Amino acid sequence: MSRNEIESSENNLIFYTINEISKLNNKRFEITFKILTFINYLVDKSMDIKDIFKNLQKNHIWSDQWIDLLNCCLFNTNVLGNDLEEKDTQISFYKILQRLLILIKKNENYINYNILISNIGEQEKLYSKKFFETYKEINAITENTTFLNSIYLLNTSGILKDIIKFKEMNEYDYYNSYLNCLEKIKNNENPSFELLVKLLIDICMIFPDVQEECWGKLLGLSSMTDLKYSDVISFYSRNKFKINYLFIVNFNTFHKYLLNCISENIVTDILNDSIELIVDYSSIINEKIKTKFLIELFDISYREEEYYFKKLFKLENMFLEKYASSNCKDEFCKIYLSLLDPMNTLKVKSESLKLFPIFNSFLSSHYQDQLEKSIEFIIYNQFPISSNDLTKDTLQYIEYKNTVTALINLLSTGNFIIIKNLILLTCKEENFKYQEKIKEFIAVIINNYTEEQFTNFTDYCMSNLLNTENDPLVRVNVIKQYLIPALIHVNCQYKIKFYSKYIKQLTQVIKEQLINKEDELCIQLNIHSINGTNSEINKAFCNGMVKNGKELLTSLMKPVAYIARSVANISSNNEEYLRANKYYKQSAYCLIAVMLYCTQTKENFFNVFLFQENEAKNEKIWENIIDTQNKTFFKIEDGIPHKKNRKYYENLISNYIKNIIIHFCFIQPFQY
Repeated sequence: MSRNEIESSENNLIFYTINEISKLNNKRFEITFKILTFINYLVDKSMDIKDIFKNLQKNHIWSDQWIDLLNCCLFNTNVLGNDLEEKDTQISFYKILQRLLILIKKNENYINYNILISNIGEQEKLYSKKFFETYKEINAITENTTFLNSIYLLNTSGILKDIIKFKEMNEYDYYNSYLNCLEKIKNNENPSFELLVKLLIDICMIFPDVQEECWGKLLGLSSMTDLKYSDVISFYSRNKFKINYLFIVNFNTFHKYLLNCISENIVTDILNDSIELIVDYSSIINEKIKTKFLIELFDISYREEEYYFKKLFKLENMFLEKYASSNCKDEFCKIYLSLLDPMNTLKVKSESLKLFPIFNSFLSSHYQDQLEKSIEFIIYNQFPISSNDLTKDTLQYIEYKNTVTALINLLSTGNFIIIKNLILLTCKEENFKYQEKIKEFIAVIINNYTEEQFTNFTDYCMSNLLNTENDPLVRVNVIKQYLIPALIHVNCQYKIKFYSKYIKQLTQVIKEQLINKEDELCIQLNIHSINGTNSEINKAFCNGMVKNGKELLTSLMKPVAYIARSVANISSNNEEYLRANKYYKQSAYCLIAVMLYCTQTKENFFNVFLFQENEAKNEKIWENIIDTQNKTFFKIEDGIPHKKNRKYYENLISNYIKNIIIHFCFIQPFQY
């Protein structure tokens, strides 16, 4: 038959053998492609399975010549010509070939399937031997990738499994031989091996028993200079659902390959796709599977924290930010908080704190409480008593510094848990190294607070002041370093709310301290000299009754209590509040002045209560106010006091009232 006759009668193409086609020169691939297209046409035009095979048999599709042609299409495409090198042509060619192979497997009972398997098996044996001998040679890449393409098609159709059985081979050994090839060529940097590697991956991943080992080979590809992540991108795109489903249900087995992966990009992609699968296919990934996977994820992040979390929890890994608010939110929060577990090192925690901005908005009140306890544990149990105790450049120093830096950087989140713990960190020791930096950052934050936020802040400071179980140093520093500066610079309306809320408690703190000191004064002096029947104090406040120091000061403070209650009831009238507040302060300290009037000279008046700080003499106002059990010993004038006139008393009050207000009431002096 001439070439013209072949072209004019496509139905006759099927009768030609491979030898005859090979003689057609430039037309050989075109003719073969037409044959496969014709077969596809017969299948499409058939009404049912019987009709398909009737058409195929009628056209002698199952003849020996056709089997030879099929083998040629699978293993010896160079006979067909160079057209197969064109990408579009190649895609169409293999698409039709795959469809035909699937058709054969599904309907093996209608044909002499064993003869077909035997024939294809012989060709596979011949060409696989050649592949294993030449797969590392660059000049054999084209032929070997063609062979692997065909193996992949046979594999996906199910025919390869029958060929392996026909050859009486063990399936694991068969697939593992290709897996070994993947291992041996993974360090080859020639980009021409890219397709070869992808095909090997596709083949190995299909067989379940080789999947686990293939993960190791797959993730090891990251060491290849030109391949890296790009080497598996098409593999993921084609098999994303299946591979990540397998990863989810077998995470306990496959996670170890993530640990050994050189490329964090690949780990990120695998985890991304797995979480995406859970979110997008909730009907398939049921609650049981999801919970199992995330619990295993939680467990492994806990067991392998120092190494594993660097790949799993990177700030750049957007899957955390993207899915933490999904139906996996609780599991993600548990995983994150596990990294701050007391058993973990500061190295782990410093890295984990960098992830806090992602989880900040997703932590419910329950998790917020856990977070606060975790950070408090770091400060009180894992940090040194003094930051100056650490030797610079040691591992302990570096981990400590990194953790403190991570906490300071988190101030930008505005999270109050972070702010509170950094306040504690700076207040629990004298001369903390990072004190000024932290105070500066927190001051900026407080200056931008809303009224509600400022109230929360002052509530926290006052809770520390009023909690007598707290370390006195913490109580002192919280007030001196944070509350007083905040009240000086804050909006006046915020001050009104603060004083209205806490004036009673402040009065009580001052009262307790004054009672202790007055009691000590009465012990050192003769009580009758101070509060005898004819004393000025007795006449003014005690109605002729002799009282001890505590009783006396209680009487003195009663007028203050009335004023305090009136101040507390003030709503928002600024002038009214300031006037009442001023009268309260004047009354309180005038009473103190009256009490001391008969006992102490002007020079010793303020030294008795240490109203003036003197670091050189270790005289500290706030330490004495807060530590109410500490009785400060001071010099007592045991002689008869000099007579004082009214002018002396008035000068005394006017000279010192402003200084007292600053120290005790946390605000700037009033302008009278």
